[in-house]
Amino acid sequence: LPDKLDDLLLPCDSQYIQDLYVIGTQEGIPDRREWEIRLQETLGPHFVLMYSAAHGVLQLSLFIRRDLIWFCSEVEQATVTTRIVSQIKTKGAVGISFTFFGTSFLFISSHFT
Repeated sequence: LPDKLDDLLLPCDSQYIQDLYVIGTQEGIPDRREWEIRLQETLGPHFVLMYSAAHGVLQLSLFIRRDLIWFCSEVEQATVTTRIVSQIKTKGAVGISFTFFGTSFLFISSHFT
């Protein structure tokens, strides 16, 4: 893991507070829980982990501003494996979708050959 995630997630030149952070990784983080904790520590108490999905080595985490969580629908997730043997989950995709203030969102993290 990088020592500091601030430069990646919290750029100095940003004039606005983001509403959502969606972070997808592929084959990068062996301990999913440790990664989520690091992200939460970086974003601070004003953000909450709304949903996290994984498919083998693919991970997708959705953080939302704490005061906006009431304006989201339930999150749905789906995964697709592109390997012939479905137990080997190193290639494919994971997606999460939800509605936020009446607008539908779909985020996909994928890793293909």
